[in-house]
Amino acid sequence: QGGIKSVILDGAEGFLNFVSGCGEQSMSLLAIDILAYQNLLKKDGITTDQLFESETMVTQGIQHEYLYIVQDKDGGRGIVWFPHEEKPHPWLTSWGLLTFQDAKNTGFTIDDKIIYDMQQWLINQQDTDGSYKFPEWGLYETTNPILKMKKVATTAYITRSLLYSGYESDSHIKKSLEYIKENIDDNWNDPYTLALALIVLEDANGERNIRDRIFGQLLLLRNEDNGTVYWETENNMYSNTETTRFWGMSTYTIETTAYALMALQKHGGVSEEIIKGAVSYLLNHRNQMGGFSSTQDTVVALQALNGMGTGEIEDMTINIYANNIPVAILNLTDENKDVTHLIDLRSYLVDGVTIQITAQGTGSILYQIFSEQYLPWDLVLLEKPRELIINVSYDSTSIKVSDMLWAHVDLMYNGSAESARMVLIDLRAPVGFSFVPTDFNALLDKDTIDNFEITGRQAVVYIESLTQGEWIHFDYQLEANEPIKGTIQGVKAYD
Repeated sequence: QGGIKSVILDGAEGFLNFVSGCGEQSMSLLAIDILAYQNLLKKDGITTDQLFESETMVTQGIQHEYLYIVQDKDGGRGIVWFPHEEKPHPWLTSWGLLTFQDAKNTGFTIDDKIIYDMQQWLINQQDTDGSYKFPEWGLYETTNPILKMKKVATTAYITRSLLYSGYESDSHIKKSLEYIKENIDDNWNDPYTLALALIVLEDANGERNIRDRIFGQLLLLRNEDNGTVYWETENNMYSNTETTRFWGMSTYTIETTAYALMALQKHGGVSEEIIKGAVSYLLNHRNQMGGFSSTQDTVVALQALNGMGTGEIEDMTINIYANNIPVAILNLTDENKDVTHLIDLRSYLVDGVTIQITAQGTGSILYQIFSEQYLPWDLVLLEKPRELIINVSYDSTSIKVSDMLWAHVDLMYNGSAESARMVLIDLRAPVGFSFVPTDFNALLDKDTIDNFEITGRQAVVYIESLTQGEWIHFDYQLEANEPIKGTIQGVKAYD
């Protein structure tokens, strides 16, 4: 890859989809869809059809997210986890402001009254000392008491969203900035909180002295490893310390490094070596799809990288070798630098293979080497117990058109925590069958499930909390609409 645009599009591609899911998941997808569309507009060679498809995804995503905006009885509007809930959540509402403003900046139409109402609702949540805190009923923050102490990070995040979405600085903003200033020392060794605080203080043109102090401490807290720079934290402001590692990396480290990169860039005066080191860390820890551990750290990391711009390339020749055997030659110019090139090395893989990349010309390139292998089952001594165990059975394998096929679902959380939060079950109907919505409405009325969404032959079921070791059971029907012979797709459960 010769430019950041290709990194953004490559990373977003694995998540690009028409927006669906709960308030959090749909916001994640919408934020990534907007980021991809922004970079498609800047990229040469993009067809009208590609732009139209991306634009349609964003437009559909905005309309979908509107479903999660509710009027609060105390005034204003905010975003909820599920459509049937009545009380908005401050984090989701703040993230919504950031994402909706990104959509507006990209040329999409967002109702200004919605933005205003969301801003007013957040202002109504402010404590008398200028701080904000997340409520105890949310999906994530109740799982870890430490999160209740992250008031400075929460206040910085919400205040930033207000300013970013065009809220004029007033006494509410000034009180929040003063709270951050007075309490930042209590978070002096947490780079996650420091980075968020510095971002909002830079946006608000806060006192130079406190900005410089945070800037200096953020630099002191950095870690350096093999030419890369990164920042670590034990948790962020809305999720616990369970399941923080995917693909061998911490999702919190990715998110914190991305926020630190944004903060240092906004402040200015940081060495190019540190900026390049942070960018290198993020680029080196992408997964095989070009993204990161989760939707949240992928959004923040890609946004940080998106702010880096793109380098200049003039006629670079890239040679790739495997154990000194020529594999490929790439010619990169300023015209094709944003194209992602995939080189298949499978035929060169032997024990102790060395991959070498050389470059001649003006500029720099980005690269990633990814490998995975599969073990034969007879070499696997013990399969790791799954955290979510799901069994689905059906009453029959042969029915007539218009008949109903009963499906039975049993689900248990087998992980180490007391409970799993926000569990999703992805149910599929085979070609020629359809779900019966009244079955899921009945499950919702009985509080067996917390929400559901049916789109064609896919039904997504949401369960807010699943206690460790406790089985839940529910049934639903599939209606046979036309004669077919087929196999029902696999059913998935995840959190």
